[in-house]
Amino acid sequence: MKLAGTRSWRFAVEVSDLLHLALRVRDGAGLAVPAGQDVPPELLDSPVPRNPSESVGAVVDPDGAGSQWLPWWRELVELESRRQLLRPDQVRQPWGTVTRRLRTELAAAADPPRFDALSQRPALQAAARAVGPAPRRSIDRQLRQARGWRDVIDWPVVNRAVHSVAEETSTNVNELNGCALVLLVRGSWWQPVGPGAVLCSLAAAADPDTAAELVRAAVRSGL
Repeated sequence: MKLAGTRSWRFAVEVSDLLHLALRVRDGAGLAVPAGQDVPPELLDSPVPRNPSESVGAVVDPDGAGSQWLPWWRELVELESRRQLLRPDQVRQPWGTVTRRLRTELAAAADPPRFDALSQRPALQAAARAVGPAPRRSIDRQLRQARGWRDVIDWPVVNRAVHSVAEETSTNVNELNGCALVLLVRGSWWQPVGPGAVLCSLAAAADPDTAAELVRAAVRSGL
């Protein structure tokens, strides 16, 4: 997670393992997911399902699993957004304790590699087991190929966008907060997903004009 303005205003940019895990399950199992504005495009790097002999006897139902995937996806996005938007001045417990609890809560919503957390969604659980998780290094490799060692969203873009919202809304800049959950999906795409939060593709995050627009939208929606 990359943070900007942690001592005053705050904007988090996160490339989430678990959100990519959910997209990997969707694309790798070929799920028939209902349409929704918050449903991202396909992954840039299309996953290949595991060898059937390793998929614990799972038989994938693309329609049944697809209908179960969308509420799961929205739960993960809500949990990750809440984790990224939490500010140290909002909690009374030690900051490390709070962030560890949120990470545990998010991980428990998927629980790879067995995906026991999906036992109440058996079709989705079978699809997740058939596809399996991907190592973090595959995400890091794609980020390095696309951005080198640059920030996912360039710092000057974030800084200007946040301060422009403060000026336009006559808000103390130190009160502003937002996050972008960046996804390695195709095309230039972004979508607000709740107060203070947006989903976006890597291409959208990397384009200065689009990035400025989505940062402003996230911060404004959190007011």
